[in-house]
Amino acid sequence: MDWRGASYDRLHTQDDTFALLAEAVGDSADMVEERATPEARARAARALLDIADRVQFDRRISALLRRDLLSACLPALRDAVDRGVRRLAEHERLGFDLGVQLALMIVAARAADPGWAAAAAGRLALAEPGERALRELRELQEPGGA
Repeated sequence: MDWRGASYDRLHTQDDTFALLAEAVGDSADMVEERATPEARARAARALLDIADRVQFDRRISALLRRDLLSACLPALRDAVDRGVRRLAEHERLGFDLGVQLALMIVAARAADPGWAAAAAGRLALAEPGERALRELRELQEPGGA
C-alpha cells in the first residue's frame, strides 16, 4: 500500500487516497472502450476491493460497485466483506467507519447475488456495525431496494 497517505480529506484530515483511486477506477467506464482496457480496470477494482476491509473508502466505495465492475469483482467483494465482518465482530479499532463501507458493498451485491447479500447483511448486523451501516442495510429489506 505504497500510496497510503498521498491524499488527505481536508474536512476530517483522514487519508482518502484509496477513495480517490476507487472513484477514478469507477468513473473510467467511458475511457475503457476508447483505450481497450476493460480487464485492467477490473483488475484495479479487484485490487481496491481486496483492501476494502482495511482502508477507508467511505461512500466512495460505491464507484467500484457499478454493475459492470460488480460482475467482474464479486468474489473479491465477498471476501472483503467476510474479512471486514470478522474485524468488526472482534472489535478491531480501524479509525474509519468500516461498517458503512461493508453495508454499501452488501447492498450493491444484492443485484448479483441476493441470497449471499441477505446472509451477509445478517452477519454484519450481528457484528454491531453502527447506526449508519444499519440504515444502509435497511435498503435490502425495502421492496425494490438496491
